[in-house]
Amino acid sequence: HRVWTLPLDFHWNDVGTWDSLARELGVGAGESRIVAGRAILDDAGGNLVWGDDRLVVLLGVEDLAVIDTPDALLVTRLDRSAEVKRVVARLARERRDLT
Repeated sequence: HRVWTLPLDFHWNDVGTWDSLARELGVGAGESRIVAGRAILDDAGGNLVWGDDRLVVLLGVEDLAVIDTPDALLVTRLDRSAEVKRVVARLARERRDLT
């Protein structure tokens, strides 16, 4: 079997964390993004909000990922969003009904 490779010059991001998704969506430098759901942001910059049915309100906070799903609410600093894997592992041990 032959394998060929071709060098290409294009932008790529794995988007494996909420932080990398936020960067792809232009979050930063005071800009926030509401990806889904309903939200009110007041004096809140650099945040990523992914909501469900519930209204999410951010007041005076910066650089957060607020992810609201029917099962759980995650609030974390964007620069620590990769650590959510640790919390998921803990949930698998302690709350199997959620995983």
